[in-house]
Amino acid sequence: MSRPRSVPFTFLLAFTLTLTHLAHADANSTGIAADRFSPGIGPLTLFGGEAAEVTPFAQLSWVVSLSLQRDPLKLSTQLGGEVIARPVHDQLVSDVGLEAGFWKRFAIGLGVPAVLYADGDRLRGTSADDAPLATTAGGDLRMRLKAAFIGDPARQGMHVAVLVQVTVPLGGQSQFAATDGVTFEPRLLADFRYGRFLFCAALGVRFAPERTLFETTFGDELTWLGGASLALVERGRFSGGLVAEFAGAVGPSDGTRPAEFRGGLRAALGALAVDVGAGAGLVGDAGAPSWRLFAVLRHSFHLY
Repeated sequence: MSRPRSVPFTFLLAFTLTLTHLAHADANSTGIAADRFSPGIGPLTLFGGEAAEVTPFAQLSWVVSLSLQRDPLKLSTQLGGEVIARPVHDQLVSDVGLEAGFWKRFAIGLGVPAVLYADGDRLRGTSADDAPLATTAGGDLRMRLKAAFIGDPARQGMHVAVLVQVTVPLGGQSQFAATDGVTFEPRLLADFRYGRFLFCAALGVRFAPERTLFETTFGDELTWLGGASLALVERGRFSGGLVAEFAGAVGPSDGTRPAEFRGGLRAALGALAVDVGAGAGLVGDAGAPSWRLFAVLRHSFHLY
């Protein structure tokens, strides 16, 4: 019964992986990913955030997202704010993710992002590298293990989980699509549920290769997220509500502390949910876009 449902996902995953071969591997590395948004996955999520609950044993959760952002990387003069260059002006990114429950409160997951379209200056005007920005590129492959250890998922109240994530670049490290090397991030997740209200928070430490770009040092950082959702309508299998979240990071130097707000609507029919929303950077640091539009499709089902 589960095989027909998995065919669209399998096709999307294969299509996304194919795009990674379109990156320009011969160009000099930029070493950072301009898009910091990845959709949360599991039984309970916000947009990028997720609750402590994991996908139950013998079930599979999948998520597909599209995100369009403007000016996640923009160089300006300190006096007057005159724009010097736009390394990434527009970027359309797809993301496909899976999570499978494999034992009690444990789940393993995989995520594959890919840039479907991009335009910008890349490094032109700021270095001797005049190679153009590739329109398509592979992002950072995510591999994760999640374990819930506090709270009963069948009850309301507080729940806590730990998530360990490793990423590997898929070819876009020369196109502001991927990090220049392997990253490792342990993350603590907590949620509070009461009635139709869900609050989620996350705090992590991301260990990444150090990279100096535009006289700014990128590397290890703290990552954070907080947000909530409220179901406004619940009629039978249909539900609809509001979702809002703040997310960002604290890097090693000025210019590496992005913060973003995202808000929007959610509609769900049983286990199938659709999110549409918009976001905007709260600061001008790398990774905080001027604005963002996104759509997310989620579903989960029994494997047998």
